[in-house]
Amino acid sequence: MLNALLKLLEEEFKYPVFYGMVNPEKIKDDKIDWNYFVVKRDVTLKEGAIWYANINVTFVAEEYIKEGFELEIIEKIKEKTSFKPSSSNISFGYSRKGNTNGIIEVVTIPFTKKMKYVQCNIPN
Repeated sequence: MLNALLKLLEEEFKYPVFYGMVNPEKIKDDKIDWNYFVVKRDVTLKEGAIWYANINVTFVAEEYIKEGFELEIIEKIKEKTSFKPSSSNISFGYSRKGNTNGIIEVVTIPFTKKMKYVQCNIPN
């Protein structure tokens, strides 16, 4: 499930993809562009008898994210995976690029998917 999503993002958008958090060694050079994805698990929740896996897909862009790019990400993930946008809002944030005066823009898009239920019979 997650491996397929990571592969999809890298192949479709041609940016590096990290799971959980960024490997600082990969972006330590302030001269390289900071354009990459980070995918992380958010929460697993239960609604009635159904379990859902929630994840966040974050895209970090040097200077700014092109207008509508978040919608391109959503459409591609909906088209190629079983993840759907969750009812939570898409959020944007801003920060400095490392130890420079450069600015980065960050968008976080929450997704959800029904989990396959597996009955576990644990002996006493």
